[in-house]
Amino acid sequence: MTPSAATVPAISPPPPGTRDGVAVLHSVDWEQFEALERAFPDRHGIKLTYWKRRGEIMSPISKAHEDKKSILSLLLETYLRSVAIRFYRTGGYTLQHPGLASNEPDESYCLNRNHERPDLVIEIEIEIEIDLTSGTLDKRQAYFSLATPELWVWQRDRLHLYALVGDAYESVARSRLLPELDIDLLADAACLPDQYDAVRRFEAALDGPTLDTASRVVTDHH
Repeated sequence: MTPSAATVPAISPPPPGTRDGVAVLHSVDWEQFEALERAFPDRHGIKLTYWKRRGEIMSPISKAHEDKKSILSLLLETYLRSVAIRFYRTGGYTLQHPGLASNEPDESYCLNRNHERPDLVIEIEIEIEIDLTSGTLDKRQAYFSLATPELWVWQRDRLHLYALVGDAYESVARSRLLPELDIDLLADAACLPDQYDAVRRFEAALDGPTLDTASRVVTDHH
């Protein structure tokens, strides 16, 4: 089937117990997924994910989802500025391995220089009843296919970190990219209801002896 002949795949409602706002796609080839992308030319408020003939459409994206993404980004950037690490916020642009995987992160960052692909991506899972592997696909597999060095997932008021090690993601307690960053401190601040208060508290907690910047970040992965 050529892309021009591909049809938009049938979309089934989410099964009981999965996320509100997520539609499920089964047995979808790459050409059909591309047709689905073309069906949503203006994808504001819609996220599309694909991995190995499975996919999902997330819409609408809630204010709570965006609030949590914003506070995590503010806190991470506060840390990076405090230790003088150059960074580039690269947003939620589409990352693809044609024929295999496509993902749109909630937020993404390049460290040291602005690479073609991000070093770190952030995914927000607000709903308490789900986990990363529920529903249609395991997003870690999609990001692994995209060779993303580090994945951060906010879930159940905790920040879960996954680092690319060999042929899989490994759950880690500390960032491999930012080994001196206190993840628990950042996550505690992210739980505060007010963004301004969260950043101020995190800034105050970061005050202390200055470490050499080179020890704060793992250098170029590209």
